[in-house]
Amino acid sequence: MTRVVCQAVRWVDGAVEVRLTDARGVERSAVENPAAVDHRGWLSLGVDLPFDIEVACEVMTAEGDLVTVSTAVCGEVEVTPYQLRGGGVSAREIGFYESADEVRAAMAGGEQPWAKDALRYLEQGQMVVLPMAWATDLLDPDGPSVNERGEWTDGVWFWGGTLVHYLRKYHVALPEAFLAHMAANGWEVPQMTDEEWLAVACLRYPFLAEDVAAPVAEA
Repeated sequence: MTRVVCQAVRWVDGAVEVRLTDARGVERSAVENPAAVDHRGWLSLGVDLPFDIEVACEVMTAEGDLVTVSTAVCGEVEVTPYQLRGGGVSAREIGFYESADEVRAAMAGGEQPWAKDALRYLEQGQMVVLPMAWATDLLDPDGPSVNERGEWTDGVWFWGGTLVHYLRKYHVALPEAFLAHMAANGWEVPQMTDEEWLAVACLRYPFLAEDVAAPVAEA
């Protein structure tokens, strides 16, 4: 199922206000039942907000960097491919596994010759989303927590915080395009300036631009 990244911004009498910033920077919001908009089950009454969530959507059209989706929360809206999760439109992302079956399907059957270089590369990534909680191993849910949730980038690709664990322990495969990209970079994540990082982060999460601009406007 395709989902679009939104924010839960405040509690309203047991419900939650959900805000979606579209591809043009326009904010749309609606008040919804938390259970209806949070597929992971992380959003419960009393959780500190704002909080990133993913809302189910249907992809209507896709033209370049503009994707029109239909959601129960904000109706029909244009977003970027980087705001989507779970298919529909392919963004440059890897390692956001949601089930044990997804991990099993990605397993390559043994350590690959590029594994050590890839692990080093992934560990050099720049954080995009601050880890909010500890994750469990989807293939060993009763085992210890394996890593913090979160999201990292090299300026082009984005990956989940648990990818290092799944690559090291289960030897999951990585897309050929990502392997070629890492090799072209000499297996070293390029350094980004603060401005470059912000541009990349805002492409994926447009509301970050507003968070940065707000203190400037207040000043």
